[in-house]
Amino acid sequence: MSEARNYLRQHYTNDNGELICQICLLPMPFQLPTGEYYFEAVQFVRDAANDFQANRLALCPTCAAKYRHARGTKLEDLRVDLLTQEVGHQGSITVDVVLAGVPRQIRFVGKHAIDLQAALVATEGFPSDEDDMEFNDGSER
Repeated sequence: MSEARNYLRQHYTNDNGELICQICLLPMPFQLPTGEYYFEAVQFVRDAANDFQANRLALCPTCAAKYRHARGTKLEDLRVDLLTQEVGHQGSITVDVVLAGVPRQIRFVGKHAIDLQAALVATEGFPSDEDDMEFNDGSER
């Protein structure tokens, strides 16, 4: 997990040294005593791609909670949206997601999107609806 966190810090720290949430696009809300920004490295999809550091998102605590517990977009739809986009190393892409009933977007820098696309292609199948994350009320399926 520390490799994934370092990977995300590398890709989502701006020129001012602030770590930016991939969904709300705001700096993370606070720094730890070490000086590092606190953030949650949330799995993009739950399947065999979890072995890849690119299968994590750099999210603030609020966006992380919404993504885990109030995501209205199925994992298969997120995966397909990401895989069908053409990405350049210097550009960025967005993937549409509904969080707590509100349409949002997940922003990926080019290198992260390319790495995640490769990880998803390397894994077989799509998560089924039964394997999707938690119910909206937070209970496990």
